[in-house]
Amino acid sequence: MSKIGFVTVLFNSDSVLEGFFESLSLQNNQNFIVYMIDNSYSKDSEIFIKSLVEKFNLQNQIKHIINTSNEGVAKGNNQGIELAVKDDCDYILIGNNDIEFYQKDLFDVLIEKCEVNKIVAPKVLYHNTNQIWFAGGHIDKYRALAIHENEFTESIDEEERFTEYAPTCFVLFHKEVFEKVGLMDEKYFVYWDDTDFIVRATNFGFKILYLPSYIIQHKVSISTGGRTSLFSTFYFLRNRLYFIRKHFKGLSYVSSLCYTYFTSFAKIILYDMKRKKVIIKAIRDSNLM
Repeated sequence: MSKIGFVTVLFNSDSVLEGFFESLSLQNNQNFIVYMIDNSYSKDSEIFIKSLVEKFNLQNQIKHIINTSNEGVAKGNNQGIELAVKDDCDYILIGNNDIEFYQKDLFDVLIEKCEVNKIVAPKVLYHNTNQIWFAGGHIDKYRALAIHENEFTESIDEEERFTEYAPTCFVLFHKEVFEKVGLMDEKYFVYWDDTDFIVRATNFGFKILYLPSYIIQHKVSISTGGRTSLFSTFYFLRNRLYFIRKHFKGLSYVSSLCYTYFTSFAKIILYDMKRKKVIIKAIRDSNLM
């Protein structure tokens, strides 16, 4: 029977884990291992995770891997992917833990679709709403943006289709994808690492099948303080510039770089001094990656 290795990186995640564990426990297909890569270990958190494992009867499915420091999302995902491959998992699911999913046949359907299509992504809604966070996507090569199509609109019935882009909030990969593409680029630390990997995978000829009838609910950006935090401002800009230099050439390179610099300097004019320093540091550091 096919086995899923579910890789998720923890960072101050206790507040969202009960819903995550409950979702796992509801799946008809229990042939999975969750590799919880913990970048913010505490004894209290370890005790809490053990209590959830017992509460939801997941003793055979949870592996709690503790890092002594924050290794970042990209490296954490790589740790989990390597462990899943070592444990002979046929499929590797990269996902957040600030998510909930209640369709009991989700894992079964994902496996069935992934056997043929190799990369599968369901619809993602903002938690406890009918509002879309992800329903297909594409890369805007002239602005260096990963576009979530129909974001903030109400969810509607759609047909299955292929999509150019999917964030690894919840994406199932056949192990063959990692054998051919390799692992996440750890230079990113957090943000754009998944976009980079998806672009590399599609460059190898893999396609992403979007499943609109299967729903993930996402509590967006809880662990990083939201996209407007200084932490997110720094890493999102630094990594976006690195992504541009790594993947774009010619007109798309010039256009996306100019657009990113223009919008960044506009923010410098508008924001307080702390954020100005963060933006300048992000631009400087991107040149050293």
